[in-house]
Amino acid sequence: VLHFLVEFSFEDFDSNIQNWFVHLFDVKNDFHVKDLPHVSAFLGYALTRIYERFTLGKKNTDNDLFDRSYFVDAGVVDLFVTNDGAFTQTALRVPNRRFEVISTKELSSLVDEWHAV
Repeated sequence: VLHFLVEFSFEDFDSNIQNWFVHLFDVKNDFHVKDLPHVSAFLGYALTRIYERFTLGKKNTDNDLFDRSYFVDAGVVDLFVTNDGAFTQTALRVPNRRFEVISTKELSSLVDEWHAV
């Protein structure tokens, strides 16, 4: 995994994940990983946590598995609402994230805006 991270570029995340996925599983079909939102979210979050652990020294916690499952489930939504600062920080680092991460206060402001129209 560490070897993969050293060679992995977050600048072209979707392309790198696609190449890795096709090679690892010997995929013969014509598809793209970004068309599989839960797989894409899982890989993005897991690789980001590995990056945080080994590069930034961020410790693993008991909630990591829960956070990962929340992030994977959120792969098919537009907004993810959380007040967990550590989770928000990690979620915002995921390069292929397809949803906005906001707090309940920000959600409240959005609802006020929607009803003001």
